[in-house]
Amino acid sequence: MSQTTEQLYQSSIGDILENSLNGIRPGPEECLRLLESDDVYLMGLVSGHLTQKQFGKKASFVNNIILNYTNVCITDCKFCAFYRSPGADDSYTLTLEQIEARVKSAWDMFKIRQVLIQGGHNPNLKIEYYEDAFKMIREKFPMVGVHALSTSEIDMIARVEKSSTKEILSRLKDSGLQSIPGAGAEILVDSVKDVISPKKISSADWIRIMDEAHSLGIPGSATMMYGHVENNHDIVDHFYKILKLQEKTKGFMAFIPWNFEPNNTLMQQEGIVEHGSGGIQLLKMIAISR
Repeated sequence: MSQTTEQLYQSSIGDILENSLNGIRPGPEECLRLLESDDVYLMGLVSGHLTQKQFGKKASFVNNIILNYTNVCITDCKFCAFYRSPGADDSYTLTLEQIEARVKSAWDMFKIRQVLIQGGHNPNLKIEYYEDAFKMIREKFPMVGVHALSTSEIDMIARVEKSSTKEILSRLKDSGLQSIPGAGAEILVDSVKDVISPKKISSADWIRIMDEAHSLGIPGSATMMYGHVENNHDIVDHFYKILKLQEKTKGFMAFIPWNFEPNNTLMQQEGIVEHGSGGIQLLKMIAISR
């Protein structure tokens, strides 16, 4: 680390990174300085050292498939190129038999260990649809974990059933749900959500439903979709909202930042975002989160 130490003294963010090496987490203002810095190489060097110090050179991955059970959605998010309105010619909803066939094919070919199940906010689907699918997967493919349904999908099911989100989570867990993905977070700042996904659940509701899931023993992942209308202050707010819940519940298995891809979205058509933010920004996000 001697060469790194010299680089720290020469960097405008060296004090923050040195504190991190000494076990002191950056505060919000320091996190903002990191976001504004171009010293991505040094951030990566330090974050890589911290990761190896805690985990060694071990890494893990999940061999899975993504199963999008429906593209029918009434939320009309401006960043989404996947959804179709109810009744659209190219809208679809998979049957239980189709779900089974896709999982079986992936198991036979790749011996997957997980199926990530996500789709649109389809008001025509009742909770039994999901319960039947989860039960089928766990019974017929016991080695395949069920990682399914964003917080906003869970909120949609609760509204269809006129039930609480916690009751929905409890029933889904009983039917085989083992963990939930972090989709729906985007940026956990409502002024941002009002632009990119005004019909979707609020930041507070995302946190609340994740908290409920963790309290029921359902872990999840946390995500951040950046590179659209947010600013660095919004990103900092997002980081610390995730951190606060993690300190309370220890329920997040992973944090996954990913950049917005504007192709074929309303945001691209309206000229709000014309291109993705690129790989350097992704490296910065991963380094800061570590």
